[in-house]
Amino acid sequence: MKNKLSLLALIWLIGFNAFAQFPVQVVSTPNTSISTIDKSASQNLDVLLFKEGYNLQTNFSNTVTYTGGATIGEIRPVYAGENAYVRAIVFTASKSARIACRIGRFQATGVNSPTPFDIFNSFVYAGQSITVPINALYGSAKYFSFVFDADTTTPEIAGNIGQQITVSATLIGQRICSDLDFNADFTIWGIGDSIWRNSNTNNLNLLAGETWLFRLKDKINTNLSTRLKRIRLINTSIEGKTTTNFERTRLNNELEVDRADIILYGLCVNDAIDGTAGFSNTAYDNFVSFIKYKQRRYPNSYLVLVGGTPLQNNTANSNLVTIRSRMVQAVTEAADPKIIYISQESTFDRTISGNYSTSDAAGSGVHPVGNTNYESMATNIYNALVSAGIINQLK
Repeated sequence: MKNKLSLLALIWLIGFNAFAQFPVQVVSTPNTSISTIDKSASQNLDVLLFKEGYNLQTNFSNTVTYTGGATIGEIRPVYAGENAYVRAIVFTASKSARIACRIGRFQATGVNSPTPFDIFNSFVYAGQSITVPINALYGSAKYFSFVFDADTTTPEIAGNIGQQITVSATLIGQRICSDLDFNADFTIWGIGDSIWRNSNTNNLNLLAGETWLFRLKDKINTNLSTRLKRIRLINTSIEGKTTTNFERTRLNNELEVDRADIILYGLCVNDAIDGTAGFSNTAYDNFVSFIKYKQRRYPNSYLVLVGGTPLQNNTANSNLVTIRSRMVQAVTEAADPKIIYISQESTFDRTISGNYSTSDAAGSGVHPVGNTNYESMATNIYNALVSAGIINQLK
């Protein structure tokens, strides 16, 4: 398959001087529906990276005894439901060594995938860094595992076997928070925070179909299948994002999608947690601003303002209740049949600590976990979309 990059993307890629000379390799991923990546990547990869990509810089640094087959470290480049365009891996080592990288399918245990997709070996010399070009697109089911390869024939390396060596590896590229079904009939655009991106320690072992947003997508696709239609999910959610952060990003023209049939706007939780003076007025102003933007930029799309899932901390949750009421106010004042409000307030019990990630501070749970809660969150929004007639109105 030949990748015909547009002039825009070519200029952009040349900016990465260290990598521009390497050919682009597109690898089919588990998140791809009906192999559309092979049909559409050549015309969409450049646009995808330029408009929907975020910088990817995932790394580790470990000190390990140099023995053949010893695990140095492992990297899962993106969270469930995302994709990673890996341009290169950069290695450094305190002493010369030979490293084998296995790129395999992710397991729930997250350790040494048993059936590697690809394997390569690389020499790393003491005090120097080496850049290994990859230039491939991987789904979230891919896992990078690094092990020592014992080399007794290379003088610079043979003498280091059995010694302690500090090795670091960094993946450089872009993460893409969208699925790759470019030929889908409709698009759903998710705008949220870490809850929407599933980026907390309890979710590191999730696969794409287990996340609540992909469950929602699957429910919509099941409905659409009777009409032989399907929907693509673009998830531009970012950890820690507030309504103000997002407005700054949007006003700087740093985030915009070409098409959005349904827009799910779920920013509000971090505003509630921050609870700064005038927080509800600020959030309300930002809701109104985005509603006006939607009406101007996507007049035929449906916009759903989603009131966030409950917070364990009483003060933060009280703030969230207030912000939800301001969401309702913004939607009511818009008086637009294509704009509705859905609350996630009752999707699970906020008084049960087990409903929150163990990475959250005690008594201040934010991130819901567990299949039951994910299913409840997806079902709640899906049922509301059906009740409002939005799914049936997709043309």
